[in-house]
Amino acid sequence: GADGATCFGDPSQRIQGSRITGFTVEGFEDDGIFLFCADDWEVRGNVTRDNLEYGIFPSHCGPGRVTGNVATGANDTGIYIGQSFDVRVDHNVARDNVSGFEIENCTGVRLDHNTAIGNTGGILSFTLPFLDVKENTMNRIDHNLVVANDRDNTCLDPQDAVCAVPPGTGILLVAADQNAVEANLVLHNRSFGIATISTCLTQPDVCLLLDIDPFPDGNRVTRNVSLGNGADPDDAVPPPLNADLVWDTTGADNCWKKNVFQTSFPPALPVCD
Repeated sequence: GADGATCFGDPSQRIQGSRITGFTVEGFEDDGIFLFCADDWEVRGNVTRDNLEYGIFPSHCGPGRVTGNVATGANDTGIYIGQSFDVRVDHNVARDNVSGFEIENCTGVRLDHNTAIGNTGGILSFTLPFLDVKENTMNRIDHNLVVANDRDNTCLDPQDAVCAVPPGTGILLVAADQNAVEANLVLHNRSFGIATISTCLTQPDVCLLLDIDPFPDGNRVTRNVSLGNGADPDDAVPPPLNADLVWDTTGADNCWKKNVFQTSFPPALPVCD
């Protein structure tokens, strides 16, 4: 009976202490492992394979952890954290999904020491409109391996944001605020390496009518190695956006520092203090 619009403020709608460990969840028509309005939870050491939409899908959750899992074959996201806070996602592998990992409208998520290989997009951090939670802020994406995420996009619902993710996406921030992208190894993604953009780049006709701030603000991209990206960009990524580091020049206080890269757009990115 929990409701996403009210469960954060109503303890009677929340479940405590869930542990999901050691399962193989394969071939379901929607999600593999789903948590909703949960606190003090853990998803550890599972395999989700060829579930039609999501592999692992916590939503409207409080403090918890996703660790040591393998997620493959999802037509949306292998390991997703949505409208949640204070979650750690670490030491997982996401392979052959549309999105390997996604942080959506969350606060205080740390996504670290994961491997994203052979997905359409490796790691996404999005603020999306018309959801219960209206921001995606203060998340940290660090020490991940993001390699050759060039899979065709097999997203099933045209209204879903991941349907617009171009093959060859490394790490993509859309309308995110105060996200830290730090010490990742991002290699050989054919469209771009690490990109920070606004919703307006992909939806210019509607972006100012949304119930969110569509611009990325206060993001820090530091100490990453982003090389060999953008060599064969998807049609949705016109040059010069096919680069190791990309910013669409929108938003305020975004900065870059101590990254190892060969190409960027714009050629001179704002430097962090």
